[in-house]
Amino acid sequence: MRRSWSVSGFVRRTGGNHFQKENEINNQIITQTFGDYPVEFTKDGFVNIIQMCRAYSAATGILKKPADFLRLDQTIRFIEELKKSVEGNPSTVQHGGSSRGTWVNQDLVMECARWLCPDSPGSNAVSS
Repeated sequence: MRRSWSVSGFVRRTGGNHFQKENEINNQIITQTFGDYPVEFTKDGFVNIIQMCRAYSAATGILKKPADFLRLDQTIRFIEELKKSVEGNPSTVQHGGSSRGTWVNQDLVMECARWLCPDSPGSNAVSS
């Protein structure tokens, strides 16, 4: 059974708008369930976009991978601009431990949500 997915529904459940330095994802993880899939985020607004993409893919039947989003020219330019304006890295990859995944800040998670669901109200489409 396919479920609906919306940018606004996801964003309402996440909070914060802060950058986090690499390797600082820690035990302040909160889990929200979207459909039958958990999506973890931190209290300061970093979201595990691997889990976010899995939830979207399960709900829609359309496979989307974070690596594809992060390779887009538009995403690369967006990250470069974010790095100029705020100290820290807008994304980090954790390869081990209890918080492994691809974690992105609130600004970048919004871009990923728009990429996942370009037809959502209020979403400016991101090319895939």
